[in-house]
Amino acid sequence: MKLILNLLILLTTIAINNVHAQSSVPDTYQLVKGGKSYPKINLYLFYNPDHGWTKDTINNKTVFKNGKDLFSLAPSKTQGIEISEDEYDEIEFTNVKNLYEIESLEINKRSEQIEKTEKRKLIPQLDHRVLKLHLIKEYNGSYYVYIVDWTSLTY
Repeated sequence: MKLILNLLILLTTIAINNVHAQSSVPDTYQLVKGGKSYPKINLYLFYNPDHGWTKDTINNKTVFKNGKDLFSLAPSKTQGIEISEDEYDEIEFTNVKNLYEIESLEINKRSEQIEKTEKRKLIPQLDHRVLKLHLIKEYNGSYYVYIVDWTSLTY
């Protein structure tokens, strides 16, 4: 019974997140509907099963999981692009725990700007739309990049 409940929560969360998914506007986001667009922050995660990452398929959708955070392949994106070792060496990786702080700082900064210019108070939601996440996966000595949407089960 608990497994079914968890699966229902997972599927509902994925469905809700798809409405506000990071990929709905590929490289920008808005805090206010019809408001100014801001560039998303590009961040890189490294898929490593030895550090809590798992891969699964739910409803024919590939999902990478790390703790209570899910990362699903973003729709209509070119996925699994191979990158060179030199490109890989240039990447600055972050970890899943840092995503929350980076997201919160960005939303607070942009909210303060809007409040100053538009003279109104915002209560922004943390729905993971300000980050463009690239998941890097190593396979047989080669590195591949996947654009992923982030869903958190911690809210």
